[in-house]
Amino acid sequence: MHDTALEIGRLAIEIYGQKAKPRILEIGSLDVNGSLRQFAPQDSEYVGVDMVEGKGVDVVVVPDEPLPFDAESFDLAIASSVFEHDPAFWMTFLDLGRVLRDGGFLYINAPSNGKVHRYPEDHWRFYPDSGMALERWAKSQHVELTLVESFTAPQLNDRWNDFVAVFRKGAGDAELPARCLNTDFNGANVWKMGAKQPANPKDFTQDMELLDTARKAAATLEAEVLKEKERTGEFVSELQGRIATLESTLRQREEEIEQTRRDLDAARQSGQEIGLLRGKLKDADAWVFRLAGERQAAEQLASRQHRRADDAVAKLALHEADIRRLNNKISQAVDDRRKVEKQLMEARSALEEAQEKTSQARSDLQSAQSSIKSRFQELATLTKLLEKSEKNRSVVLSQQEWLLETYAVMANRPWWWALMPPRWGKRREHARLRRKALFDAKRYLELYPDVAAEGMDPVHHYIMHGMMEGRTLVR
Repeated sequence: MHDTALEIGRLAIEIYGQKAKPRILEIGSLDVNGSLRQFAPQDSEYVGVDMVEGKGVDVVVVPDEPLPFDAESFDLAIASSVFEHDPAFWMTFLDLGRVLRDGGFLYINAPSNGKVHRYPEDHWRFYPDSGMALERWAKSQHVELTLVESFTAPQLNDRWNDFVAVFRKGAGDAELPARCLNTDFNGANVWKMGAKQPANPKDFTQDMELLDTARKAAATLEAEVLKEKERTGEFVSELQGRIATLESTLRQREEEIEQTRRDLDAARQSGQEIGLLRGKLKDADAWVFRLAGERQAAEQLASRQHRRADDAVAKLALHEADIRRLNNKISQAVDDRRKVEKQLMEARSALEEAQEKTSQARSDLQSAQSSIKSRFQELATLTKLLEKSEKNRSVVLSQQEWLLETYAVMANRPWWWALMPPRWGKRREHARLRRKALFDAKRYLELYPDVAAEGMDPVHHYIMHGMMEGRTLVR
């Protein structure tokens, strides 16, 4: 027995079964997930009948045969979740009227919607005006059953909308109970005794209203997803433009670094030429030292010859040729010395010029090294920016893929979910997302109690706010 059938039945016994020591008859009394027997007054006599033996069954009856009870022997008759399975419920309705005492009440609860549930068969659903039709049918068969109230009850936690009707036996004007079932359950399409029009009329069933609400919610969500796709596409395009600009700047910096490297190689080559000049200067110094030694030796020889001249005048003539040769050598040596000195001066000038070039080259080298260091720093910064941009792009693509998968799970749900209460549907939807490892609504609310305090659906909150706020996607 589903939740609303159990609760409305309890209240029906409380309102219409309060006669002293009432005798109550329930058809279809087999206890299947609950029984109305538990709500009977303590001083009542409760008789339960069904087609099979079992818990809650006092009398087993044969289908299509009259109830095995005397006429006018019960104060309250109950048929809860029975008429939909009865192939000729209108005959059972008349038989229940037969066994009721004058002034007694007949309580009927049957579904007005819901899936097929064979027990053993499922034949009928009851619309709001069914109570009026049953009253006219009874009168046509000379059974005095007057409709006291009927309505369609809203769903609670289960999927059923119950059609509820209460009839009174007899043509008298006995006073009715002060309370009514329909006021406690906010029923729709309420018919009351003597009314010309139903109260709280509704043309659409609750299933249809829930389906319409779900369709509107789906359309809203689809529009939000499309809008988010557009924003994501614009952001990705902007990132691609920035990446292209960064790549162009990076190529320009690489060209500058390559030019700097070429300048550095040229400076190094200039340093090698300076080394060669230094080697030549060293060779020139050695040559000058050798010539100086030869001159010293010649001067010593001339000195010895002059000292011997006084003693060897006779030998002067013999040695004049030698002296002239020696003088020629000395002259040649002097000339050579002058040439060497000139070359030495040129070498020193070249050395000074080379030193200036070396100093300039060192300055250029330092400047190039500083420029290279700056370029490497720029390259490192650009690399970090590029990595950050790629990371952001990856996050955006991941979020877009998550949105598509989540929307696919939320959209691809059984059609009959639309017939269920919204909270039931949300719980099932959250369970499916958790099983798909897409979103854990319970852990998200535990992680962000402010979302739970707002009472907002965690999936909707993450899509609309949490993603942009950088909140953790709890899977």
